[in-house]
Order: sequence, then structure tokens, then C-alpha cells
Amino acid sequence: MTLATGTIEYTLDSEPVTGCGLSYTTSELESSLTGPIAEVVFDDEGTADITNMLSSLPDTDFDQDNLKRVLGHNREPEPWRVGEAFAESYLTHHRTCTFPWPDGRDERKTGSSLPGADLVGIHCDGETERFAFGEVKTSSSRKYPLGSNSRYDNKRM
Repeated sequence: MTLATGTIEYTLDSEPVTGCGLSYTTSELESSLTGPIAEVVFDDEGTADITNMLSSLPDTDFDQDNLKRVLGHNREPEPWRVGEAFAESYLTHHRTCTFPWPDGRDERKTGSSLPGADLVGIHCDGETERFAFGEVKTSSSRKYPLGSNSRYDNKRM
């Protein structure tokens, strides 16, 4: 499933660092949140890999209950986590970026926000590969920056 492109509300351009604020309709949000965004938030690929590895554990008498509890989707994701997953999916689907390691795998405590850049990946435009770093601000506020001299306190994804 492809992620909707949304509507660009503002851009920030100071090469080589750029940014933009996007808005989405309710319909676009709902279809994205149940598709590509959920795949990133819940690390569906990583969970499937671990589930496959665990299938061989019954022969070892290793207790899987705690692992299943940790891997389960039994909690509501934090809004910032959904915002970061949204940004990652947007960059993956529309800006040829790859994010090979989900940051949720580095959490020491469930729900904690990790230090450093929100997104760390690779951008490839077909000729050049470079690091892609992202700082994501998520808000449901109707306010957003209107010009290069605006304060960027109320960014909207």
C-alpha cells in the first residue's frame, strides 16, 4: 500500500537541510494509519522475523510467554511514535529513503523516547547515496509556520 502524499502546508529550505509540514485529510489518515504507518509503528517485519525464530523454541523448553507479551501489540502507541512512523513512511514512499533499523528495537524501557535524531537512514537518488537524518514534530494544532521568519513552535505533520 502506498502512502498518500498529503498537502504541503509550508517548506523550510536552507540547503542542504530542508523540511516541510504536511497535512492529510481524515480519509488519507485513516487509510495510512491502518496500512504503512502501522507496519512501522508495530515493526511488523521484525516481529514476523522473531516469531519465525521462536517457532523452533518449543523443542528447548524455553518459556515464550514473556517474549510474546513484549512482542504483542497490546498498548496504544504514543502520538510522537505515530508521527515518526508517518514521517518515515512518507520518506520511504516519496523520497527514496531507507530506514534499515527501527528505533523501537533500541528501547530500554517501553514507551521511552530515544536520544538523538528521530530518523536515521539512507537517501539514494539513483546516483548518490547519503545519510538521511530527520527531526519530527507532531501536532494536531491548526497552526503552522507561514514564512521563513515564523517561529516553528506549532509544527503540524
